[in-house]
Amino acid sequence: MEHWLSEYTARAPGYGLEQLCGRKYWKSIFGACVPDPELDRRFHVSPFQAFCLYGPEGNGKRTLALALAGDLGRAGYSFVRISAEDLRGQSEPEERQNWSTVLGEIPEAAREAGGICGLVEDFAFSEKPPAFLRMLRGGLRNLREARVPCVFFIAAEEAKERGILEKELIFCPIGLPGEGERKEFLEQSLEDIPCGQGFSYKRMAEMTEGFNYGKLDQAVSLAALFIKHQINFLFGKDPQTRTEALGQNLAVLEEKSFRQIVEHLRAENSVSPRQAVPSPQEHTAARPVKPYVNIPSDAPDSRDKEERLKSLEEDLGKGMSLLDRMNSMDPHGL
Repeated sequence: MEHWLSEYTARAPGYGLEQLCGRKYWKSIFGACVPDPELDRRFHVSPFQAFCLYGPEGNGKRTLALALAGDLGRAGYSFVRISAEDLRGQSEPEERQNWSTVLGEIPEAAREAGGICGLVEDFAFSEKPPAFLRMLRGGLRNLREARVPCVFFIAAEEAKERGILEKELIFCPIGLPGEGERKEFLEQSLEDIPCGQGFSYKRMAEMTEGFNYGKLDQAVSLAALFIKHQINFLFGKDPQTRTEALGQNLAVLEEKSFRQIVEHLRAENSVSPRQAVPSPQEHTAARPVKPYVNIPSDAPDSRDKEERLKSLEEDLGKGMSLLDRMNSMDPHGL
């Protein structure tokens, strides 16, 4: 026995639900899955909970499940992470047998470990025949009736063909982050990057409407690269000069720079494999890019900084900015 669970036992993440931005409702629900013997007895909370987290890639399904796995790990639970593809087998009967084996291993493994947090990723409801769904329903029901200490997650992009599983799985739609959640995420992620005067995290959140957490994370990465490029170009490699520049916030992220990043990521979504990627010249012709650097007139060596700034403006005006170079790449390779 325990072939599957022992093979797919993973290290629980070092973070928990409290470290996540936003998702207050889901964090409160999933956080209550951490055992509390007194309250669990009082409110008849079952030690077995089964959830299906569904929604598009990048919305945070796995992040939520992994964060709870981290909290449960500190409560003594083991963590098992399996891809649905690994359970597929060579035929539908073999897939059913694999799933049945996994579900059958959980009670003993949970007793030995003190509890199990399981995550099955990339599940496709539309591909599962009725016989498979009946098997899964029966396996989950057995775990619930046996009160096995287990939190079981299925992660899927869609759940239209859920059918009879609604009785055994709690379906949780994980949608796009709202404006407040985007603001919180960007504020935490960009805390080390100074923003230009009048450019706020609230404005960033407004500009990124429709972004999921995956796209927000990419925007943060591009913003960091953009600021790094400015620092390197304007202040070189000298440690003292860099320290002074960073201490005085001489390079800042302005709204126009961030807008270019956002539009780059929106364009990446709209480009199909058969469409040509716009050239750097097309981007710069439509919207000239300038560096957004705050250089006080009384700063040390300000004349040298201004000369570098002028040179950088000329280069960027010719389509030589970091983001223009990125736009010339295959966006699917980023």
